[in-house]
Amino acid sequence: MVARVPADLDDLIAPDAPGWFRRALQTPFFDQRVEVNGAQVHYLAWGEPGRRGLVFVHGGAAHAHWWTHVAAWYARQYRVVAIDLSGHGDSDHRASYSLEQWADEVVAVAGDAEIDGTPVVIGHSMGGMVSIATAAIHPDDVAGVIVLDSPVIEVDQEVGAAQAGQAFGVPRVYPTRDEALARFRTVPPQKHYLDYVMHHVARRSVHEVEGGWSWKFDHNLFNAFTGHIRNVAVPYLPLVRCRFALLRAEHGLVTPDIGESMYQALGRTAPVVELPMAGHHGMLDEPLVLTTAIRTLLADWDHSTPQRRWRASGSLARCARSVPPSFLVDGLTPGASRNDGGGAAVVGRGGGSASSAPTPPGLASLGTPNHQPRPRPRGGRLVRGCHVGATWRKHGVGVLGRMADTPDPSGAVAARLANVEAVRRELAHLTITDDAELVRRRSTDRSAMLGPLMASEVGGSLADAVAIPADEAQVIELVAACARHRVPIVPRGAGTSNFGQSIPLEGGIVLDLSLLRGIISVDQEHVRALAGTLLPDIDEAAAPFGRELRIHPSSKRMSTAAGFVIGGHGGVGSIRHGGLADLGNVQGLRVVTIEEQPRVLELRGEQTGLVQFSFGMTGVVTEVEFPLAPSHAWRDVMVSFETLADAMRFGGDVTLADGLDVKNCMPMDPGMATYLTPLQEFLPLGRAAAFVMVAPHSVEGLTDLAARRGGFVTLDVPMGETPRGFPGYEYTWGHAMWWLRKGQPNLAEVLFLLPPGDPAGTLDELLRRVGGETWVSSTCQRFAGRPSPQVALGIDGSIPGRIVAVSEAAEALDCLVVNIHQAKLGASSIRDFGPEQRAFKAAVDPLGICNPGHLADEELVPGEAVTESAKLVASGWSSRWADDAAAGQRR
Repeated sequence: MVARVPADLDDLIAPDAPGWFRRALQTPFFDQRVEVNGAQVHYLAWGEPGRRGLVFVHGGAAHAHWWTHVAAWYARQYRVVAIDLSGHGDSDHRASYSLEQWADEVVAVAGDAEIDGTPVVIGHSMGGMVSIATAAIHPDDVAGVIVLDSPVIEVDQEVGAAQAGQAFGVPRVYPTRDEALARFRTVPPQKHYLDYVMHHVARRSVHEVEGGWSWKFDHNLFNAFTGHIRNVAVPYLPLVRCRFALLRAEHGLVTPDIGESMYQALGRTAPVVELPMAGHHGMLDEPLVLTTAIRTLLADWDHSTPQRRWRASGSLARCARSVPPSFLVDGLTPGASRNDGGGAAVVGRGGGSASSAPTPPGLASLGTPNHQPRPRPRGGRLVRGCHVGATWRKHGVGVLGRMADTPDPSGAVAARLANVEAVRRELAHLTITDDAELVRRRSTDRSAMLGPLMASEVGGSLADAVAIPADEAQVIELVAACARHRVPIVPRGAGTSNFGQSIPLEGGIVLDLSLLRGIISVDQEHVRALAGTLLPDIDEAAAPFGRELRIHPSSKRMSTAAGFVIGGHGGVGSIRHGGLADLGNVQGLRVVTIEEQPRVLELRGEQTGLVQFSFGMTGVVTEVEFPLAPSHAWRDVMVSFETLADAMRFGGDVTLADGLDVKNCMPMDPGMATYLTPLQEFLPLGRAAAFVMVAPHSVEGLTDLAARRGGFVTLDVPMGETPRGFPGYEYTWGHAMWWLRKGQPNLAEVLFLLPPGDPAGTLDELLRRVGGETWVSSTCQRFAGRPSPQVALGIDGSIPGRIVAVSEAAEALDCLVVNIHQAKLGASSIRDFGPEQRAFKAAVDPLGICNPGHLADEELVPGEAVTESAKLVASGWSSRWADDAAAGQRR
């Protein structure tokens, strides 16, 4: 391939463009592609192959040509590359996106471009976060990283705009190119741009489509990204070991405070350089200033000796890619293989010795890590500026003594913070941070949606620090240190749970498992994955076998494997496969016990129930094994009905129609339907509806089934092609209340199972009895093979006593109400934390430091105050109905 100059250069260069800009765009470049994990990734390359390299990475919804007028300056000295990340520019689109996938693309493009040695990667905004992840995941493939105005500890501007519906929605098709160009904007906007640069970049941002012109980027880009980009990038920052520099725009998003925080996270060895007069998009308003800054850094790096930066132990590449760390497994030697019972061989774990601690009956102990117990330090460093009896924030925030308004007369909080600091000091090689924003985010979940009672019970509860282990070995180190120093530990996934049980009530360290990510084994029958693996990544790994997860939550794109198991009870797929508690839906779990010498347990089959829906109170799950189901090209179908009863009875018909391949069905009343705002054109006013996820070959049968109840189809599209590009299941289950809460800030929820017999009639009677304004969404599901429709009833939570009254009315009609308004697990929870689980907790957490404060007392302690949420009438449910011989009786 020969370097070329674009034939349409006159159109790309504005008449008033200065000479330097014209010369940059006239520099010949190579226009190339490389396949990366099933997608064609496009990139531009300047300069001769075989030279040292620079790789430029664009921001969100941008493309390689944002860098053209900057990158071309380096063509005489370097092999220069500018990439179109998948979903951007002229690269292919994907079903889902992740920093890890984009990092793979950066490395693949650098290799394909024939760069000599390892390149310096230069990224802007989101591209800076991609560059950070690339350096952390591929430490041997990156010589240095320069990021331009990437606020790694701040919110995602692009994601925020997309989720707020302010940008990046379904792209509009404009009749003419000029009309499209007139609409070109940046996110976030800024006050100043160079018109001739915008002229060029805008023209490279559109392409001709059927009916006119539209933008090149994938309109589903930020909805399909697995989690918030910033949230995913944060743990990678301290793991960067190569040279690093941060360019901070004077009028950009990286404030001096953010720059200082990133400087600290990088071990105080990375320069932070301000670009005067520049906005967030520095290449669009101050490209010469930006070019000078990059040249200066590269010149210094050519001649200076890099400072040594501490490195995290363990291999991030390993934790992100497939093979877990080595431990002794029932006598296997290092490198030996074993079979996890699902038919797929897994690399053996070598090293270590058997634990002398007792193993609960029936559990297979997999041994302990190979390390000697460390002597416990005497005392701990005094918390700066604080003393016993000082005033502290409730439960603390960080080990440096952030002051607030709750007294600590006993000194218990000060002592705990000193112990947290001792753990940090002992494990200085691990990532343990007390960054206030990260601590706040990892200490909360979405339980505020449930109503005012939960908020009053757990409001203000925060951890003292967040630990981000890179692999199971580091998990064991952290657990052992916390046990020695008696520091509470709270294992956490993505925090999509709505039930409040993962909020740290007694401070301590939140264990963020997001870096334990990767597929261990997969075949046609099952998949085994590390705890922090995102559910879309599991489905992607299973896709070549024509398989997918049986069940997933409505928050699938940001949910982790272990987080779903320990915090979920059912979801999309439960209409056919039941709940997670139904035997066989979780095949295996690997669990680290909470002891000074932790053990590693392998739970199989029914034993997994000891950990499910325990919210991390029964050890740290590091691996999960799921069974798989056949995958289909699912369709999102909306069916309209005259009444809620018609829609509910249709849902019951669908649940029992085993001949139809249906994965999800949510009937809703007319009031609820009005709050699914993107779908209003498919929801006739005043009519109930049902949203169904159905295989293409079953749509005809579903339509016939709907007609029996007077229903008709108003929407039938491939999954994810609804307005705004959301998959249909993101309007169901927990997401239904999320949409409702947008318009009802005083919303509270009552959650219950309808009894067998005539569930639709029971619901009608309940609504008649409770009166007032209500909103109904119901999820069709089975448990133990029985149809068990679950209702989320939205009510006005600001009315005193309303939650209690509705709960009592539902129980009086033989509904099974669950108490979702307290942060403790007990008999009234979705799953009763009964004697068997309590015994297991005592065995695996003998110190009681694993997510403490969340286990309800079996008997009321005399004299103890009873909260309003504890007074709710709620029977809870075990997700089981009795057999035919005892119909109507619950167990």
